Amino acid sequence: MDTSAHNDAKHWEQEIGRLHARIDDFEARFEAEYHILRSIVDTQIEELRALVRKVEGDIAAVSPDAYVQQIADQVAELKLKGDLAYELLQERLVAGGSRDDPAPAPDVGPPLP
Repeated sequence: MDTSAHNDAKHWEQEIGRLHARIDDFEARFEAEYHILRSIVDTQIEELRALVRKVEGDIAAVSPDAYVQQIADQVAELKLKGDLAYELLQERLVAGGSRDDPAPAPDVGPPLP
């Protein structure tokens, strides 16, 4: 057997061995990185699912009746503030009229319902 051919075959066997080692190394690194990334993605997906469940719960909690009641409460609060402002204005008009003008303050009527 020719030593040159034998050396060439041995050289290529060594080269193929090195390539297999590199492939194994890449596969091991890929698996490690895959598991890390998969863990991160799974965590993010679970956080998003929890957020979706929370939003769904919030939506269910605000049923149409609850929403109507919330608006009615806001309207009642605004009406009360308006009535208080009206009374304060009337008091200031009466107090201001007695100081500057002996004529009574004009009656602007009751607060609107």
